[in-house]
Amino acid sequence: MKKVNFGFVVLLLTNFGISQAQTTLFTETFESGNSFTLNSSDLNASTTHNIWKINNSYTGGTVSVTCSGMTQTLTVTDTTAQPSGITSGPSSNYMHITAQDAITAGINCSSYAPAVSLCGINSGSNFSMMTNSISTTGHSDIKFNFWWICAGSSDAFGEVYYSLDNGTNWVLKQTNLFNTTSWTQASLTDTAWDNQSNIIFAFRFVNNTTTSTASDVPAFSIDEISVTADNTMSSPSNKSLISSIFYPNPTKDDINIILNKTYKVVAIQISDISGKIIDVKEFKNSRNLNFKLNASPGLYFLNIEADTEKHNFKIVKK
Repeated sequence: MKKVNFGFVVLLLTNFGISQAQTTLFTETFESGNSFTLNSSDLNASTTHNIWKINNSYTGGTVSVTCSGMTQTLTVTDTTAQPSGITSGPSSNYMHITAQDAITAGINCSSYAPAVSLCGINSGSNFSMMTNSISTTGHSDIKFNFWWICAGSSDAFGEVYYSLDNGTNWVLKQTNLFNTTSWTQASLTDTAWDNQSNIIFAFRFVNNTTTSTASDVPAFSIDEISVTADNTMSSPSNKSLISSIFYPNPTKDDINIILNKTYKVVAIQISDISGKIIDVKEFKNSRNLNFKLNASPGLYFLNIEADTEKHNFKIVKK
C-alpha cells in the first residue's frame, strides 16, 4: 500500500488557497449589548401597534382589546422555552415582536396585534437591522444563521433581508416565516454575499390585514445570529486584477477598466443588487476596456474573468 504524505497534501491545499475551516464573521446572542437597530423606518415600517424588543421575558397573560366599541379579553400564551443549543437558554435574551397593548398590560414576551380594521389596526410591518455592516472580503460560501419561532399566519410572518449598500437598497432573501412554534435553526446562503466589503442583514415582521381578532402567538422571534464562511477565497487568482485601474465610480454610464496586462479573453458579467445578470461584455486580446452601463441608477456588480483570473467590482450608477 502506498503511503500518503499528509504534510504534502496540506501544503498543496495551502498553496492553492483552499481552506476547510469555518470562519465566524459575526455573532449576536443578545446576552451582552446589541448590534441591531430596532424599529427602523426602512421599507415604510412603523411602531404603532407592534414593536421589536429585546429581553428575556417568556411569561404571557391577558390583555384587553376594544373592537367596534366592544372590549374583549385575549390570552397571550407563554413564549416557547429555548433548546439547549442556544446560549443561556432556555430563557435567554432574544429579539422579538411584542404588541403595544400587551406592553401596556405588563406583558413583554413575544406577541403581536393582528391587523383588524374593526379594532383600529391597519396592516403594517416592523423592521430590525444590523447597526453596522460586516465584511466578507476574501471569503465565500457565506451562511446567515439564526434561531427563530413564529406561529403567526399567512397574514403575519417573518422575513429576512440583506443590503450591499449600507441600507440604501434592501433585497428580500426569505419570506413566509411562520407556522413554527418550536425554536428552529435556519441557515441561509447566497453567492451574492461572497467577497463583499460591506453587507447588512435585517429582519422584518409583516402584519397584513386579517379577519381574526385573535393572534397566533408567539410572534416573530430571533436569537443566536451568526454569519460564517466555509471557504477562504484563493488570493493568487486575484492579484493581477486587483491592481487594475477602474473609473469613474460613481458613473453616469461610461466604464473604463485598465488591466495590468493584455489578456486573451476577458468576460464581464454585470448583475444588479438582486443577483440578476443584466448584461455580458466580452473582449479579446485587450488590456484597456471601455463600455457603457445601460441600466437605471443604482448599485451594480461586475464579475470579471480574464483568462484564468477572476475578480469583481462594485459600481454605482448616478
